[in-house]
Amino acid sequence: MAPIEWGELGGKQLDFNKAEDRLRAAEWYVDEVLKRWQHMRYKHLELAGFYWIFERAWKVHQTAIIGQYIHSKGLGFYWIPSWPQGRANWQQYGFDFVYQQPNYFFHRHPTPSDRLEEACRFAENCATTMETEFNGDLLTKAPFLVYFDEYLQAYAKYNVWNEKPVAYYEGAGAWFEMAKSAEPAVQKRYRALADIIVKRQQKADAGFVFRQDAQ
Repeated sequence: MAPIEWGELGGKQLDFNKAEDRLRAAEWYVDEVLKRWQHMRYKHLELAGFYWIFERAWKVHQTAIIGQYIHSKGLGFYWIPSWPQGRANWQQYGFDFVYQQPNYFFHRHPTPSDRLEEACRFAENCATTMETEFNGDLLTKAPFLVYFDEYLQAYAKYNVWNEKPVAYYEGAGAWFEMAKSAEPAVQKRYRALADIIVKRQQKADAGFVFRQDAQ
């Protein structure tokens, strides 16, 4: 098998056909991120952990071992799988928390109409939570406003908004465009989600005491 070259590490050319070389590269990446993070000395940001960006996770990816390395640094390991790639036994893959994608907003055919509830039930049964999904299609295509509404309704029905963390995918700018829109139907949806976010933040902030650093 021809080598899959990644680069040199510690004087050795790594071959990504080899599991041990992939792990060495993953550990190097974690160390490099932490080195750069510490160099920046951010005062008002906290590094929670690392995100497994691939929307699938198989044993061959060795996420459990990578997770152990991340944990050794005192950080968490997070995942947002596509549907139906979520794992009921996600802890065995080394993750600390999982947000499930319903993939309802984007794939209209042949996405079942009960996908949102099915995904919510799956997350509820395996102690994960949900991702909210939308993009710029709702700015110009009326059916997508309805799909947006259905997310808000399903997450209310399954107490996602009240009880669980939520991840957001907004298509790289749709939320900002919704805020600027003069279209009443778009503004209505913007306000609906904004109200949810504000209430969630107020709940999270209850009892929090802010102390300004002395200058």
